Amino acid sequence: MFSNYFKNDTRPTPLNLLVARILLGLFGIILVLQIDPSIYTLLDFDHIGSQIWYGGLFPHENILNYIWLIQLVTVFLLFGFILGIRTKVTAILSAIFISYLGTLLWTFMMSPNAVQYAIVVNFLLLFAVFGLDDVLRYDELSRSKEHIFERLDNTDPYYMGPLKWGLFLLGIMYFQEIAKILPDGSWLINYDESIQRAVIANILWRAEITPMADFILFYDSIAILAAVGTIVLQVGFIFAIVFGYPVKWFFVGLLGLHWGIALTMNITYVYYYMVLFTLFLSYDSLLSNFSWQKEMYIYYRPKTTNYLRLLLLFKCLDVQKVLHFRRISDDRDKSRINLSGDEVVVLSYDGSEYPDREAVKRILNEHLLLKPIAYIIP
Repeated sequence: MFSNYFKNDTRPTPLNLLVARILLGLFGIILVLQIDPSIYTLLDFDHIGSQIWYGGLFPHENILNYIWLIQLVTVFLLFGFILGIRTKVTAILSAIFISYLGTLLWTFMMSPNAVQYAIVVNFLLLFAVFGLDDVLRYDELSRSKEHIFERLDNTDPYYMGPLKWGLFLLGIMYFQEIAKILPDGSWLINYDESIQRAVIANILWRAEITPMADFILFYDSIAILAAVGTIVLQVGFIFAIVFGYPVKWFFVGLLGLHWGIALTMNITYVYYYMVLFTLFLSYDSLLSNFSWQKEMYIYYRPKTTNYLRLLLLFKCLDVQKVLHFRRISDDRDKSRINLSGDEVVVLSYDGSEYPDREAVKRILNEHLLLKPIAYIIP
């Protein structure tokens, strides 16, 4: 279900990078759009200006009147990132604007949600730096025929750099929360007591108490159990990542941890972590039963770029690695299959041969998720 990309940093297809990029972009859009820009126009700069101005947050105080414009530009950039258009540029610029918006959120509102903005910024930068094997994007599919030939002929696995280092970063983020108290010899006692203090502080702030908070406050054993479970998860997670152990149950445990916090303190942003964790699901494994199951041999000639792009798309979605691509370059290759001279693509499958459009329809028809597309091709 969840993959330890730090141990296995390559996959047979770039499908996981595609899904992670889409989810990350959508997550960023949600974070950007949930900010109410009208709040910043109500701030009293005579009162707060001297405290914040030195930080360089604003070239001029009037910039707060244009937060909506920053949001609009950021959403536009994130859509470009989702589609894979100038991925490095859109990722870096989106990261800059989201970092700015998150800083504003923390500076003025002291919102804990600002942490999520920092996480998205880091993941965007990881895609900008390590996303070269993210083939299922517009930039890659729109490149020259020669480049597509190289991709079709290449049999190397795809490097999951953004997910590998993103997982490591996630492990460090959880570990550093515990690392703050490890030097204290009485860390376990302090930690369960700090959980109860945090619950009390939340009750006083919200003027309400939840049933889960009752249990933690009145039953010390539950607080100790919560403390031990939290420490095991947050310390064990990074060690499992680095030493190559399965991380599935750590993700499940951390998700349970966040739901426990949500139920105890009535915090509603637990869905942030649910979205973040979905970046590390093994989508290629989940979709393997829907992919092509039988061997297919696809012969192609370097004539029409659109056909070549389509073949590259098929190659990237071939989870089971049963599609074999052969470039027709000489008479010996032509003698292997029945060519009339005009075909660009010929599929050899189950003892039969299918040219061009029939070949595409047949390939689509053998993939359970792509099958509906075959019916709309004339």
